[in-house]
Amino acid sequence: MKRKLLILISFCFFLVISCGNKEEQKIRKDFDATMGIMRTGDYNKVKKMSSELSEEEFSIVEEGFKRIKYKIKKVEVNGNRAKMAIEVNYPDISSVMQEYLVQLASKGQEIENKKLTIDQGKKEMRNFTKSFFSQKFKENKVSFLKEKLTINYVKNDEKWRLSANENKDLIKLFSLGVVNE
Repeated sequence: MKRKLLILISFCFFLVISCGNKEEQKIRKDFDATMGIMRTGDYNKVKKMSSELSEEEFSIVEEGFKRIKYKIKKVEVNGNRAKMAIEVNYPDISSVMQEYLVQLASKGQEIENKKLTIDQGKKEMRNFTKSFFSQKFKENKVSFLKEKLTINYVKNDEKWRLSANENKDLIKLFSLGVVNE
């Protein structure tokens, strides 16, 4: 009898711990999905999430997103607001940004001298940007930051959404260290 009771209590305890709060699970799942999309490198998928991110801007951070490693430590839900604590190791592209801007100016002058159309010029700039950051990652020239960040969520229409106005840490992460405030 004691054994059956112990097994039943253990099972219930395991069930409670493994299930956790459904709202917390939704938030974890949403963040994992968001990071998965950002890591794909597919601008069209990213565009659906953030209509304000241009393809040129995405080409700067695209390679870095593939290198972000994170662990969700805790999710606290309080009504229609939630805070998620994560430990993250991510590239800080500000460490190579000065060199990028110098080379970008030079590339811009080169493109101007070629008399390309605006679309051709944009395409060449995107290719240059992707190539520059890809090369810097291959050469291990980009430093990495390991930090504990807090990501804020707001529940809107029964869905948890990242709260853009209250997410300085998220902006810092998604800009790969360029935007620090």
